[in-house]
Amino acid sequence: FITVHSQIYQSQILMSMFGFECQPYSSTDQLIILNNIRSGILCASNCNQQPLCHYFDYDVSTKIYRTFMDASIVASTSSSSRVGSVRYTPDLYSSYGQLCTPNNCEINRYLVCNNANRCQCPPGLVWNMEMCVVTNNFSHYWNTTGNTVAGISGNAGVTAEQLYKPISVAVDSTNTLYISDFGNNRVQKWLPGASNGTTVAGQSSGTSGSGLSDLYRPFQVAVDLNGGIFVADAWNNRVVYWSNGSYSGILIAGDGTSGSANNQLSSPQGVALDSSTNTLYISDSGNNRVMRYLSGASSGDVVVGINGELNGPRGLYYDVLSNSILIANAQANNILRWVYGANSSTLVAGDSNGLSGNTSLLFASPVDVKLDSMGNVYVADESKKRIQFFLYGQVNGTTIAGVNGIAGSTSMLFNTPCALAIDNELNLYVADIYNSRIQQFLHN
Repeated sequence: FITVHSQIYQSQILMSMFGFECQPYSSTDQLIILNNIRSGILCASNCNQQPLCHYFDYDVSTKIYRTFMDASIVASTSSSSRVGSVRYTPDLYSSYGQLCTPNNCEINRYLVCNNANRCQCPPGLVWNMEMCVVTNNFSHYWNTTGNTVAGISGNAGVTAEQLYKPISVAVDSTNTLYISDFGNNRVQKWLPGASNGTTVAGQSSGTSGSGLSDLYRPFQVAVDLNGGIFVADAWNNRVVYWSNGSYSGILIAGDGTSGSANNQLSSPQGVALDSSTNTLYISDSGNNRVMRYLSGASSGDVVVGINGELNGPRGLYYDVLSNSILIANAQANNILRWVYGANSSTLVAGDSNGLSGNTSLLFASPVDVKLDSMGNVYVADESKKRIQFFLYGQVNGTTIAGVNGIAGSTSMLFNTPCALAIDNELNLYVADIYNSRIQQFLHN
Protein backbone atom coordinates (compact mmCIF):
# COMPACT_ATOMS: atom_id res chain seq x y z
CA PHE A 1 0.00 0.00 0.00
CA ILE A 2 0.90 3.63 -0.53
CA THR A 3 -0.73 6.02 1.94
CA VAL A 4 -1.20 9.47 0.44
CA HIS A 5 -2.72 12.55 2.00
CA SER A 6 -3.42 16.16 1.23
CA GLN A 7 -4.65 18.99 3.40
CA ILE A 8 -8.14 17.44 3.30
CA TYR A 9 -8.11 13.81 2.15
CA GLN A 10 -6.21 10.65 2.95
CA SER A 11 -6.30 7.37 0.99
CA GLN A 12 -4.63 4.00 0.93
CA ILE A 13 -3.73 2.92 -2.59
CA LEU A 14 -2.70 -0.57 -3.62
CA MET A 15 -0.06 -0.62 -6.38
CA SER A 16 0.14 -3.53 -8.80
CA MET A 17 3.28 -5.06 -10.23
CA PHE A 18 4.59 -3.66 -13.51
CA GLY A 19 3.04 -4.93 -16.72
CA PHE A 20 -0.62 -4.00 -16.00
CA GLU A 21 -3.00 -1.23 -17.06
CA CYS A 22 -6.64 -0.19 -16.59
CA GLN A 23 -9.40 -1.09 -19.01
CA PRO A 24 -12.55 1.04 -18.47
CA TYR A 25 -15.96 -0.61 -18.64
CA SER A 26 -17.38 2.34 -20.57
CA SER A 27 -16.21 5.64 -22.04
CA THR A 28 -17.68 7.54 -19.10
CA ASP A 29 -15.50 5.63 -16.63
CA GLN A 30 -12.30 7.34 -17.80
CA LEU A 31 -11.73 10.67 -16.06
CA ILE A 32 -8.48 12.35 -17.19
CA ILE A 33 -5.22 11.74 -19.10
CA LEU A 34 -2.10 13.69 -18.15
CA ASN A 35 1.35 13.69 -19.75
CA ASN A 36 4.82 14.26 -18.35
CA ILE A 37 4.01 13.14 -14.80
CA ARG A 38 7.31 12.62 -13.00
CA SER A 39 6.45 9.79 -10.61
CA GLY A 40 3.86 7.30 -9.44
CA ILE A 41 3.70 9.05 -6.06
CA LEU A 42 2.48 12.23 -7.78
CA CYS A 43 -0.14 10.14 -9.60
CA ALA A 44 -1.35 8.64 -6.33
CA SER A 45 -1.52 12.09 -4.76
CA ASN A 46 -3.55 13.43 -7.67
CA CYS A 47 -5.98 10.49 -7.55
CA ASN A 48 -6.41 11.04 -3.82
CA GLN A 49 -7.64 14.58 -4.48
CA GLN A 50 -10.31 13.35 -6.92
CA PRO A 51 -13.19 11.68 -5.01
CA LEU A 52 -14.32 9.90 -8.20
CA CYS A 53 -10.88 8.42 -8.88
CA HIS A 54 -10.97 4.73 -7.97
CA TYR A 55 -8.20 3.50 -10.28
CA PHE A 56 -5.26 4.95 -12.18
CA ASP A 57 -2.47 3.63 -14.32
CA TYR A 58 0.95 5.17 -14.89
CA ASP A 59 3.60 4.30 -17.42
CA VAL A 60 7.07 5.07 -16.11
CA SER A 61 8.54 5.17 -19.62
CA THR A 62 5.98 7.41 -21.35
CA LYS A 63 5.05 9.29 -18.13
CA ILE A 64 1.36 9.09 -19.11
CA TYR A 65 -1.10 9.00 -16.23
CA ARG A 66 -4.80 8.06 -16.57
CA THR A 67 -7.56 8.04 -13.94
CA PHE A 68 -10.79 6.02 -13.89
CA MET A 69 -14.00 5.86 -11.93
CA ASP A 70 -14.28 2.15 -12.72
CA ALA A 71 -12.07 -0.28 -14.61
CA SER A 72 -10.73 -3.78 -14.74
CA ILE A 73 -7.01 -4.47 -14.34
CA VAL A 74 -5.57 -6.22 -17.40
CA ALA A 75 -2.16 -7.16 -18.76
CA SER A 76 -0.44 -4.31 -20.60
CA THR A 77 1.74 -4.34 -23.69
CA SER A 78 4.04 -2.01 -21.77
CA SER A 79 6.28 -3.60 -19.15
CA SER A 80 6.65 -0.19 -17.45
CA SER A 81 2.94 0.37 -16.76
CA ARG A 82 1.36 -0.30 -13.37
CA VAL A 83 -2.03 0.24 -11.73
CA GLY A 84 -3.03 1.96 -8.51
CA SER A 85 -6.40 1.14 -6.92
CA VAL A 86 -7.92 3.04 -4.01
CA ARG A 87 -8.65 0.83 -1.01
CA TYR A 88 -12.30 0.76 0.09
CA THR A 89 -13.68 -0.73 3.31
CA PRO A 90 -17.06 -0.22 5.04
CA ASP A 91 -15.53 1.65 7.98
CA LEU A 92 -14.64 4.51 5.64
CA TYR A 93 -18.37 5.13 5.14
CA SER A 94 -19.53 5.23 8.76
CA SER A 95 -20.78 8.81 8.29
CA TYR A 96 -23.20 7.88 5.49
CA GLY A 97 -26.62 9.44 6.11
CA GLN A 98 -25.41 11.54 9.04
CA LEU A 99 -25.48 15.31 9.26
CA CYS A 100 -22.54 17.04 7.58
CA THR A 101 -19.96 18.20 10.14
CA PRO A 102 -16.20 18.83 10.02
CA ASN A 103 -15.72 15.35 11.49
CA ASN A 104 -17.98 13.67 8.94
CA CYS A 105 -18.20 14.12 5.19
CA GLU A 106 -17.02 17.73 5.01
CA ILE A 107 -13.45 16.37 5.04
CA ASN A 108 -14.22 12.84 3.84
CA ARG A 109 -12.91 11.77 0.45
CA TYR A 110 -15.48 8.99 0.18
CA LEU A 111 -18.70 10.94 0.87
CA VAL A 112 -20.12 14.32 -0.09
CA CYS A 113 -22.56 16.70 1.56
CA ASN A 114 -25.92 17.05 -0.20
CA ASN A 115 -28.43 19.92 -0.22
CA ALA A 116 -30.18 18.48 2.84
CA ASN A 117 -26.90 18.66 4.81
CA ARG A 118 -26.51 14.86 4.86
CA CYS A 119 -23.53 12.71 3.92
CA GLN A 120 -24.15 10.69 0.76
CA CYS A 121 -22.30 9.02 -2.10
CA PRO A 122 -20.55 11.18 -4.70
CA PRO A 123 -22.26 11.47 -8.11
CA GLY A 124 -21.91 8.31 -10.16
CA LEU A 125 -21.75 6.05 -7.12
CA VAL A 126 -24.51 4.21 -5.25
CA TRP A 127 -24.90 2.89 -1.72
CA ASN A 128 -24.78 -0.93 -1.52
CA MET A 129 -25.76 -1.02 2.18
CA GLU A 130 -22.07 -0.98 3.23
CA MET A 131 -20.23 1.55 1.09
CA CYS A 132 -20.43 3.58 -2.12
CA VAL A 133 -19.74 1.63 -5.29
CA VAL A 134 -19.84 2.31 -9.00
CA THR A 135 -23.33 1.70 -10.40
CA ASN A 136 -22.02 -0.92 -12.84
CA ASN A 137 -20.88 -3.09 -9.94
CA PHE A 138 -24.25 -3.29 -8.18
CA SER A 139 -27.00 -5.62 -9.36
CA HIS A 140 -30.69 -4.81 -9.29
CA TYR A 141 -32.29 -8.23 -9.52
CA TRP A 142 -34.94 -9.97 -7.46
CA ASN A 143 -36.33 -13.48 -7.53
CA THR A 144 -39.50 -13.43 -9.60
CA THR A 145 -41.01 -16.12 -7.38
CA GLY A 146 -42.33 -14.83 -4.09
CA ASN A 147 -42.37 -16.47 -0.67
CA THR A 148 -45.47 -16.05 1.48
CA VAL A 149 -44.21 -14.71 4.81
CA ALA A 150 -47.52 -13.65 6.40
CA GLY A 151 -51.03 -14.95 5.90
CA ILE A 152 -49.49 -18.35 5.27
CA SER A 153 -52.69 -20.17 4.36
CA GLY A 154 -53.63 -17.59 1.75
CA ASN A 155 -57.21 -17.82 2.98
CA ALA A 156 -58.83 -14.72 4.44
CA GLY A 157 -59.62 -14.94 8.14
CA VAL A 158 -59.28 -13.38 11.57
CA THR A 159 -57.06 -15.89 13.38
CA ALA A 160 -53.48 -14.98 14.31
CA GLU A 161 -52.21 -16.95 11.29
CA GLN A 162 -54.53 -15.19 8.85
CA LEU A 163 -55.01 -11.81 7.24
CA TYR A 164 -58.04 -10.26 5.58
CA LYS A 165 -57.27 -7.72 2.88
CA PRO A 166 -53.81 -6.55 4.03
CA ILE A 167 -53.47 -3.10 2.54
CA SER A 168 -50.13 -1.85 3.88
CA VAL A 169 -46.84 -3.30 5.07
CA ALA A 170 -43.86 -1.69 6.83
CA VAL A 171 -40.57 -3.26 7.89
CA ASP A 172 -38.24 -2.18 10.71
CA SER A 173 -34.47 -2.58 11.11
CA THR A 174 -34.92 -6.14 12.48
CA ASN A 175 -37.02 -7.17 9.45
CA THR A 176 -40.14 -7.33 11.60
CA LEU A 177 -43.25 -6.60 9.54
CA TYR A 178 -46.12 -4.33 10.54
CA ILE A 179 -49.22 -5.10 8.49
CA SER A 180 -52.40 -3.05 8.18
CA ASP A 181 -54.97 -5.85 8.18
CA PHE A 182 -57.63 -3.67 6.57
CA GLY A 183 -60.51 -6.15 6.57
CA ASN A 184 -59.88 -7.08 10.21
CA ASN A 185 -59.51 -3.49 11.47
CA ARG A 186 -56.17 -4.20 13.12
CA VAL A 187 -52.41 -3.94 12.70
CA GLN A 188 -50.44 -7.17 12.97
CA LYS A 189 -46.79 -7.41 13.99
CA TRP A 190 -45.06 -10.34 12.27
CA LEU A 191 -41.60 -11.44 13.42
CA PRO A 192 -39.17 -12.87 10.84
CA GLY A 193 -39.93 -16.54 10.21
CA ALA A 194 -43.10 -16.52 12.31
CA SER A 195 -46.24 -18.36 11.21
CA ASN A 196 -48.58 -16.00 13.02
CA GLY A 197 -48.83 -12.35 13.96
CA THR A 198 -49.59 -10.37 17.09
CA THR A 199 -52.14 -7.57 17.18
CA VAL A 200 -50.43 -4.29 18.11
CA ALA A 201 -53.25 -1.88 17.21
CA GLY A 202 -56.99 -2.39 17.04
CA GLN A 203 -58.91 -5.44 18.24
CA SER A 204 -57.52 -8.93 17.57
CA SER A 205 -61.11 -10.07 16.98
CA GLY A 206 -61.40 -7.79 13.95
CA THR A 207 -64.12 -5.64 15.48
CA SER A 208 -64.19 -2.06 14.25
CA GLY A 209 -64.86 0.99 16.40
CA SER A 210 -64.13 4.65 17.01
CA GLY A 211 -62.58 4.42 20.48
CA LEU A 212 -58.84 4.87 20.97
CA SER A 213 -58.46 1.11 21.40
CA ASP A 214 -60.15 0.54 18.03
CA LEU A 215 -59.48 1.03 14.34
CA TYR A 216 -61.84 1.28 11.39
CA ARG A 217 -60.26 0.36 8.06
CA PRO A 218 -56.58 1.20 8.73
CA PHE A 219 -54.32 2.08 5.80
CA GLN A 220 -50.60 2.94 5.88
CA VAL A 221 -48.46 2.44 9.00
CA ALA A 222 -45.24 4.25 9.93
CA VAL A 223 -42.90 2.75 12.55
CA ASP A 224 -40.79 4.93 14.84
CA LEU A 225 -37.39 4.13 16.35
CA ASN A 226 -39.00 2.76 19.54
CA GLY A 227 -41.31 0.33 17.77
CA GLY A 228 -44.35 2.57 18.10
CA ILE A 229 -46.66 2.91 15.12
CA PHE A 230 -48.58 5.74 13.49
CA VAL A 231 -51.73 4.42 11.80
CA ALA A 232 -53.80 6.13 9.11
CA ASP A 233 -57.20 5.18 10.56
CA ALA A 234 -59.05 6.03 7.36
CA TRP A 235 -62.72 5.53 8.13
CA ASN A 236 -62.32 7.19 11.52
CA ASN A 237 -60.78 10.21 9.73
CA ARG A 238 -57.78 10.34 12.02
CA VAL A 239 -54.19 9.28 12.62
CA VAL A 240 -53.52 7.42 15.86
CA TYR A 241 -50.20 6.57 17.55
CA TRP A 242 -49.75 3.31 19.44
CA SER A 243 -46.61 3.09 21.55
CA ASN A 244 -44.79 -0.23 21.72
CA GLY A 245 -46.84 -2.59 23.91
CA SER A 246 -49.77 -0.22 24.39
CA TYR A 247 -53.39 -1.42 24.44
CA SER A 248 -54.79 1.87 23.15
CA GLY A 249 -53.73 4.71 20.92
CA ILE A 250 -53.18 8.46 21.19
CA LEU A 251 -54.93 10.81 18.79
CA ILE A 252 -52.31 12.58 16.65
CA ALA A 253 -54.29 14.19 13.83
CA GLY A 254 -57.93 14.65 12.89
CA ASP A 255 -60.94 14.96 15.15
CA GLY A 256 -62.80 11.84 14.05
CA THR A 257 -65.12 13.64 11.64
CA SER A 258 -64.57 14.15 7.93
CA GLY A 259 -63.65 17.74 7.14
CA SER A 260 -61.20 20.06 5.41
CA ALA A 261 -60.15 22.36 8.25
CA ASN A 262 -56.48 22.18 9.24
CA ASN A 263 -57.36 20.09 12.30
CA GLN A 264 -59.49 17.68 10.28
CA LEU A 265 -58.89 14.84 7.83
CA SER A 266 -61.03 13.01 5.29
CA SER A 267 -60.14 9.34 4.79
CA PRO A 268 -56.37 9.63 5.45
CA GLN A 269 -54.61 6.78 3.66
CA GLY A 270 -50.89 7.47 3.96
CA VAL A 271 -48.42 8.41 6.71
CA ALA A 272 -44.67 9.04 6.71
CA LEU A 273 -42.46 10.01 9.64
CA ASP A 274 -39.39 12.22 9.83
CA SER A 275 -37.80 10.47 12.82
CA SER A 276 -35.27 13.24 13.44
CA THR A 277 -38.00 15.76 14.31
CA ASN A 278 -41.06 13.50 14.79
CA THR A 279 -42.78 15.47 12.04
CA LEU A 280 -45.60 13.46 10.50
CA TYR A 281 -46.80 13.72 6.90
CA ILE A 282 -50.32 12.52 6.10
CA SER A 283 -52.04 11.71 2.79
CA ASP A 284 -55.40 13.36 3.39
CA SER A 285 -56.87 11.44 0.49
CA GLY A 286 -60.45 12.69 0.61
CA ASN A 287 -59.21 16.28 0.53
CA ASN A 288 -56.53 15.65 -2.13
CA ARG A 289 -53.76 17.12 -0.03
CA VAL A 290 -50.73 16.17 2.06
CA MET A 291 -50.68 17.57 5.58
CA ARG A 292 -47.65 18.15 7.80
CA TYR A 293 -48.06 17.84 11.55
CA LEU A 294 -45.17 19.03 13.70
CA SER A 295 -44.51 17.06 16.86
CA GLY A 296 -47.22 17.81 19.42
CA ALA A 297 -49.27 20.03 17.09
CA SER A 298 -53.08 19.91 17.21
CA SER A 299 -53.45 21.00 13.59
CA GLY A 300 -51.41 20.69 10.44
CA ASP A 301 -50.48 22.71 7.40
CA VAL A 302 -50.95 21.81 3.76
CA VAL A 303 -47.61 21.17 2.02
CA VAL A 304 -48.83 19.57 -1.22
CA GLY A 305 -52.18 19.92 -2.97
CA ILE A 306 -52.58 23.68 -2.91
CA ASN A 307 -51.92 23.79 -6.66
CA GLY A 308 -54.43 21.04 -7.45
CA GLU A 309 -51.78 18.49 -8.42
CA LEU A 310 -53.10 15.69 -6.21
CA ASN A 311 -55.90 13.25 -6.99
CA GLY A 312 -56.46 10.49 -4.46
CA PRO A 313 -52.98 10.47 -2.86
CA ARG A 314 -52.13 7.21 -1.09
CA GLY A 315 -48.74 5.98 0.14
CA LEU A 316 -46.05 8.37 1.35
CA TYR A 317 -42.31 7.94 1.88
CA TYR A 318 -40.00 10.32 3.75
CA ASP A 319 -36.48 10.57 2.30
CA VAL A 320 -34.06 11.67 5.00
CA LEU A 321 -31.18 12.37 2.60
CA SER A 322 -33.09 15.00 0.62
CA ASN A 323 -35.55 16.06 3.35
CA SER A 324 -38.43 15.37 1.00
CA ILE A 325 -41.52 13.20 0.68
CA LEU A 326 -42.52 10.98 -2.21
CA ILE A 327 -46.24 10.74 -2.92
CA ALA A 328 -48.13 7.94 -4.66
CA ASN A 329 -50.61 10.16 -6.50
CA ALA A 330 -52.85 7.21 -7.26
CA GLN A 331 -55.73 8.60 -9.30
CA ALA A 332 -53.42 10.95 -11.20
CA ASN A 333 -51.21 7.97 -12.18
CA ASN A 334 -47.91 9.50 -11.13
CA ILE A 335 -45.32 9.77 -8.37
CA LEU A 336 -44.45 13.22 -7.04
CA ARG A 337 -41.71 14.56 -4.79
CA TRP A 338 -42.02 17.54 -2.46
CA VAL A 339 -38.80 18.95 -1.00
CA TYR A 340 -39.01 20.72 2.35
CA GLY A 341 -39.63 24.43 1.83
CA ALA A 342 -40.66 24.15 -1.82
CA ASN A 343 -43.78 25.85 -3.18
CA SER A 344 -44.64 22.95 -5.47
CA SER A 345 -43.89 19.30 -6.12
CA THR A 346 -41.96 17.74 -9.00
CA LEU A 347 -42.69 14.69 -11.14
CA VAL A 348 -40.65 11.56 -10.36
CA ALA A 349 -42.39 8.96 -12.54
CA GLY A 350 -45.58 8.51 -14.51
CA ASP A 351 -47.50 11.00 -16.61
CA SER A 352 -47.90 14.61 -15.49
CA ASN A 353 -51.33 14.79 -17.16
CA GLY A 354 -52.67 11.67 -15.47
CA LEU A 355 -52.51 9.33 -18.47
CA SER A 356 -52.66 5.66 -17.44
CA GLY A 357 -51.15 2.68 -19.22
CA ASN A 358 -49.10 -0.49 -18.99
CA THR A 359 -45.84 0.68 -20.56
CA SER A 360 -42.58 1.24 -18.70
CA LEU A 361 -43.36 4.97 -18.55
CA LEU A 362 -46.91 4.77 -17.21
CA PHE A 363 -48.95 3.56 -14.25
CA ALA A 364 -52.54 2.58 -13.62
CA SER A 365 -53.28 3.57 -10.02
CA PRO A 366 -49.87 3.69 -8.30
CA VAL A 367 -50.80 3.30 -4.64
CA ASP A 368 -47.48 3.07 -2.80
CA VAL A 369 -43.90 4.24 -3.24
CA LYS A 370 -40.61 3.51 -1.51
CA LEU A 371 -37.04 4.68 -1.97
CA ASP A 372 -33.87 2.74 -1.22
CA SER A 373 -30.64 4.23 0.09
CA MET A 374 -29.31 4.56 -3.47
CA GLY A 375 -32.22 6.76 -4.53
CA ASN A 376 -33.92 4.08 -6.60
CA VAL A 377 -37.74 4.21 -6.63
CA TYR A 378 -40.17 1.30 -6.13
CA VAL A 379 -43.87 1.63 -6.98
CA ALA A 380 -46.88 -0.63 -6.37
CA ASP A 381 -48.79 -0.29 -9.65
CA GLU A 382 -52.11 -1.57 -8.36
CA SER A 383 -54.28 -1.99 -11.45
CA LYS A 384 -51.46 -3.46 -13.55
CA LYS A 385 -50.65 -6.04 -10.81
CA ARG A 386 -46.94 -5.27 -10.78
CA ILE A 387 -44.11 -3.68 -8.83
CA GLN A 388 -42.11 -1.19 -10.89
CA PHE A 389 -38.46 -0.32 -10.23
CA PHE A 390 -36.85 2.92 -11.36
CA LEU A 391 -33.10 3.44 -11.21
CA TYR A 392 -32.13 6.75 -9.65
CA GLY A 393 -32.95 9.56 -12.05
CA GLN A 394 -34.67 7.32 -14.61
CA VAL A 395 -38.28 7.55 -15.83
CA ASN A 396 -38.45 4.12 -17.48
CA GLY A 397 -39.47 1.44 -15.02
CA THR A 398 -38.72 -2.27 -14.89
CA THR A 399 -41.17 -4.84 -13.55
CA ILE A 400 -39.46 -6.71 -10.69
CA ALA A 401 -42.48 -8.57 -9.28
CA GLY A 402 -45.82 -9.60 -10.72
CA VAL A 403 -46.82 -9.86 -14.36
CA ASN A 404 -48.14 -6.82 -16.22
CA GLY A 405 -51.95 -6.79 -16.07
CA ILE A 406 -52.40 -10.41 -14.94
CA ALA A 407 -54.02 -11.27 -11.62
CA GLY A 408 -53.54 -14.62 -9.89
CA SER A 409 -52.68 -16.47 -6.72
CA THR A 410 -49.49 -18.28 -7.75
CA SER A 411 -46.13 -17.30 -6.28
CA MET A 412 -45.36 -15.14 -9.33
CA LEU A 413 -48.65 -13.23 -9.41
CA PHE A 414 -50.64 -10.77 -7.34
CA ASN A 415 -54.33 -10.25 -6.92
CA THR A 416 -53.78 -6.54 -6.48
CA PRO A 417 -50.51 -5.31 -4.90
CA CYS A 418 -51.49 -2.48 -2.55
CA ALA A 419 -48.26 -1.67 -0.73
CA LEU A 420 -44.58 -2.53 -0.55
CA ALA A 421 -41.63 -2.38 1.81
CA ILE A 422 -37.86 -2.79 1.38
CA ASP A 423 -35.66 -4.23 4.12
CA ASN A 424 -32.00 -3.39 4.78
CA GLU A 425 -30.88 -6.13 2.36
CA LEU A 426 -33.18 -4.81 -0.40
CA ASN A 427 -35.57 -7.74 -0.10
CA LEU A 428 -39.03 -6.73 -1.28
CA TYR A 429 -42.30 -7.25 0.64
CA VAL A 430 -45.67 -6.79 -1.06
CA ALA A 431 -49.15 -6.58 0.46
CA ASP A 432 -51.20 -8.79 -1.89
CA ILE A 433 -54.61 -7.63 -0.74
CA TYR A 434 -57.09 -10.03 -2.37
CA ASN A 435 -54.86 -13.04 -1.80
CA SER A 436 -54.75 -12.02 1.90
CA ARG A 437 -50.99 -12.49 2.14
CA ILE A 438 -47.63 -10.74 2.26
CA GLN A 439 -45.15 -11.88 -0.39
CA GLN A 440 -41.37 -11.60 -0.06
CA PHE A 441 -39.10 -11.37 -3.12
CA LEU A 442 -35.45 -11.93 -2.29
CA HIS A 443 -32.82 -9.60 -3.70
CA ASN A 444 -30.07 -11.43 -5.59
